[in-house]
Amino acid sequence: MTRSLWTWLRKDDHGLTAFLLLFMAVIFVGDHLNHKFFQTDFKAYLQAAYRMPYGEMLYHREPGEISGMAYKYSPAVVFLFIPLTWVSVEAAKVIYFLITCTVVFLLLRFSRELVRQLTNSRVALTQGQLFIAVLAMGEFIYREIDIGNVNALVALLTIVSCWLVGRGRELPAGALLGLAALFKPHYSIFILFYLLFRKWRMAATYLAIVVAGLLAPILFYGIPGNINLHAAWWREMIGSTPPGQWIHPYYGMNTLIELCAWPFRLAGWQMVIDSPLFPASILLLLALGFILLLRRVKNQDVSLHYPILYVIGGTPLLLQVDINHFLLLMPLIFYLLAIWKSQPILWRFVVAAGLILLGGNIFEVWGRELHRLFYYIGVYAMGATLLLTALLTTRLQVVSERTTTA
Repeated sequence: MTRSLWTWLRKDDHGLTAFLLLFMAVIFVGDHLNHKFFQTDFKAYLQAAYRMPYGEMLYHREPGEISGMAYKYSPAVVFLFIPLTWVSVEAAKVIYFLITCTVVFLLLRFSRELVRQLTNSRVALTQGQLFIAVLAMGEFIYREIDIGNVNALVALLTIVSCWLVGRGRELPAGALLGLAALFKPHYSIFILFYLLFRKWRMAATYLAIVVAGLLAPILFYGIPGNINLHAAWWREMIGSTPPGQWIHPYYGMNTLIELCAWPFRLAGWQMVIDSPLFPASILLLLALGFILLLRRVKNQDVSLHYPILYVIGGTPLLLQVDINHFLLLMPLIFYLLAIWKSQPILWRFVVAAGLILLGGNIFEVWGRELHRLFYYIGVYAMGATLLLTALLTTRLQVVSERTTTA
């Protein structure tokens, strides 16, 4: 019996699935036994859902409410959480916990499918490689499930949208991307990418969803109230990402601009950092990397949309609104692991270092002080930057000739 169970676990991705189910069950049971099933972020969304039907302001805190946190996403997103107000708060927390777990599984599946699509099915992942990817993302997966955030959902919407484009289904692709942008507006960079390929129908659906989302609160607030509501959302977004700061008060140096500012800060060259040319030069560097990759793809046996992996890898580095949004890197990590054997030693070292930086900052290993130190000095941005560097230096010709078998 033990042998047959071991054989089953090794087949396909059964072992990984069993591991994740056990991991999620341990979080659920452990949180309940320790009276820590807070679902902190989710309660802020649920609190906004209770307020919206009464036309109340969403972006502030009131003593005695179910959440001590303020809601921070667009008003339109609240509509998704209103059905959960029809049950008790505890039941809503359990339902959302299960939804988040399901979203994580779907994120893994569609990240894998997107990689297969972009490489014309020439690369595949072993179960061992899937385990490594999940371990690298383990800190983010745990936090996402434990606090009930929406980063995995936004990543899933974006990745499924990219996958649908490859299947020629532009209308649903645009709708999903529009919904993702209502959560996090900087994800609009994906529609700019697809406009390079003249995906006009996708852009039209994307725009329709965004406009509908902006107008939907009129049902409860009227036109003047809706304008005031979105003005409050804008103030909330600006307040959560203070402009001109060298280090983010909550998320440290985990954007590329903040990370690149670090050596100048240590050298005492604050005037360089304060210059508007500094962030402009970093963005220009990112753009040049994208152009380089776009030019390399033309004569390779990969999809013309292959550079979307670069956009996926770069998006969490553009703006720091959370740490868990590095979950968006899942397809990029899958791809780099899938082509591991076909690349040179130095390339592998860069990828390994990037994965360690992303997944190695574990609170239970380092303790509170070191964990916070690593968090603030930007280990996540360092890891993501190394993975982007590896993508840019990938030997595409070798990839197009070899297949990593599952």
